[in-house]
Amino acid sequence: MEFSVLGDAVEVKPAMGEGSRDDSDVFVCKREKKSEAVSADVQAVTLFVFGWHVVEPGPLSWAFPSLRAALSAVRTMRNAAQWCIVQGGEWTSMEAARAQGAVLIEQTG
Repeated sequence: MEFSVLGDAVEVKPAMGEGSRDDSDVFVCKREKKSEAVSADVQAVTLFVFGWHVVEPGPLSWAFPSLRAALSAVRTMRNAAQWCIVQGGEWTSMEAARAQGAVLIEQTG
């Protein structure tokens, strides 16, 4: 189903076309304003890993030339459970990057 908010009214439409027998509880919402996506072309990022599965080496960080390279690296680290990628390669602490609003992506679960 598809729905959108029109003032106080909500318009709901089947997602698979009119008359769809879709019994799913999943709805597709058409948004008027596109959300700001993080560009994969961001230059110089820092990857902080602060939570691990199985092993606990403590918080670690690495600088990467791009967001794409950092995402590739964190996918390779199967034990990395909690991590964040921040804009810029000069950060020495995750807290300082958070305070300045430099966090691009964060996985906390």
